Amino acid sequence: YWGGAEVAGSGERWALKHAAAKLHDVQHPVVFDVGAHWGDFTQAVLSAFPKAVQVHAFEPSPTAVRIFLDGVGGSSAVQLHRFGFGDVAGVVALHAPPGGSSIATMYTTTFEMQGRELVTERVELRTVDDFCREQGIDRIHYLKVDTEGHELAVLKGAHGMIEQGKVDFIQFDE
Repeated sequence: YWGGAEVAGSGERWALKHAAAKLHDVQHPVVFDVGAHWGDFTQAVLSAFPKAVQVHAFEPSPTAVRIFLDGVGGSSAVQLHRFGFGDVAGVVALHAPPGGSSIATMYTTTFEMQGRELVTERVELRTVDDFCREQGIDRIHYLKVDTEGHELAVLKGAHGMIEQGKVDFIQFDE
């Protein structure tokens, strides 16, 4: 359900409340906010899950990270990871208009059609499967992916967790 660019108008709050109700017996639900951007979704998670939720927020853009930390940085329930996910690990170019745009993408055609000037940053990518293995995470209760055209690659990098039934809810954009 999409009602606007903001979490408040998009139906995401309803989806989170629905998931929280379904997961009411889980002591410490694990939520991945992939493409955390400025932290709006992470803040919605913190209000939707009344129990001791653990949010792993992933944001590779240094510009967005600064804004995220201003808005969400003080919560002990949130771990911010300054890298993104894909189907393979590596370093890629992330493109955005100057000045902290709400959109950053690995695909320049998003902006080329608009003739916009771009700032390019080199960012690290990992896979969800590798991260979970490294961190000892055996289940993701809610996986949100909003990566401006890179969603399928992120989900391919999570294929092990998904195929093993270790992801309860998946929300993606695009």
